[in-house]
Amino acid sequence: MVANGKWEGSGRNKKEKKDLLLVYCDGQPVISDEAADTFGSDEGEKRDQFENDAMAICRALEGIIKQRPQSRLHILLIGKADKEKKQILMHIAPTSQEVLDAAERWQNGVRDNLPIITIPLPPDKRGEKTIQAQPCPPYPDRVVRLLSSEWVRGGMDELKLDGPALRHVLDMMLRSAGIWEHTAKNLLGITIQRIGPLLIGIAASLHSGEKEQIEKFRPYVRETALRAIALFGILLHVLESRKEMYMKDAPYLVGQVLALADTLHKDYCIVVRKGEMPTSLIGTSLMRRALDNPTGALADLSERMMEYLRWAKTTQVSQEWKDDDRRRIAVNEARKKLRQYEPLSERLASLTLPVESNDLMKAQLLLGFLATPPKEDQNEKEKEVI
Repeated sequence: MVANGKWEGSGRNKKEKKDLLLVYCDGQPVISDEAADTFGSDEGEKRDQFENDAMAICRALEGIIKQRPQSRLHILLIGKADKEKKQILMHIAPTSQEVLDAAERWQNGVRDNLPIITIPLPPDKRGEKTIQAQPCPPYPDRVVRLLSSEWVRGGMDELKLDGPALRHVLDMMLRSAGIWEHTAKNLLGITIQRIGPLLIGIAASLHSGEKEQIEKFRPYVRETALRAIALFGILLHVLESRKEMYMKDAPYLVGQVLALADTLHKDYCIVVRKGEMPTSLIGTSLMRRALDNPTGALADLSERMMEYLRWAKTTQVSQEWKDDDRRRIAVNEARKKLRQYEPLSERLASLTLPVESNDLMKAQLLLGFLATPPKEDQNEKEKEVI
């Protein structure tokens, strides 16, 4: 049983509608559960289980290909027409080789097309260290579940809405002729609209440096963010936007600069304002504008950052702070972030900045805002304040 993308009931009593997924191969009608799970899984499956199931289908199909190279894998989706009748919602039959290629592309979109992004999750057992989780390839029907919700109020509230059908996700995954590219663009737009506020909220909590801020988001919500990031990697890969290129482009770099601005603003508040924090840090406050108009957001940032940049260039640890580790750490962090911020700003000054963003640019900007900042230039590195 897999996610349908629609809901039954109303209000808090909404329940997810489900369809029946059938998977079999020509000449071998019975395949392993794990192989079938590649296209739709139990809700209880672990977030990193897809890759194991993809290995299972690869093992199952490789043997079949050797015996019957043109054999096809039949994927059927059966739903309710009404209380009594069932109907076939989808029947696609890619060749076994097309399925193998699709599974590999799906995983490569996450493994090879994303910057380094981590979100802390609770450990599996009490007393163990927090897990710094990275995005994992999602099951296709979990993409349906992901996009059947919209996150508002900075990702604090979830609204359940009708999402895309599983057949649309599989059309994109399996590159169904004539529709896969259009489908990928639609899915990217829905992801930005519905999950974008959650990603900004998660990033803002990470930039604050406060454990309590990220813990406002339940583990399930943080896993949702990781799944959306993984989907970005897949969709950008499908649409020929590769990490090696987009990480050098203006939208991604704008996201990185806004993330560094958040940290510099936070450190300034810790030291100068004695820990009194604003409702929203400077980079986060400009993210909505940046998604629509990166050039305008960067112009605003340049004006508002002047005070914090001057402070970061001149600040020193005071002898009066012997027992105040928080301020000492903030000074060291600010000087480090300054060494990352200035080269990025110079690179942006040499690029043509877009006045309006398309969905590809918005996804790249969000990834830049979430990603680990670039390493410092060791030739310009100053001595850390001890």
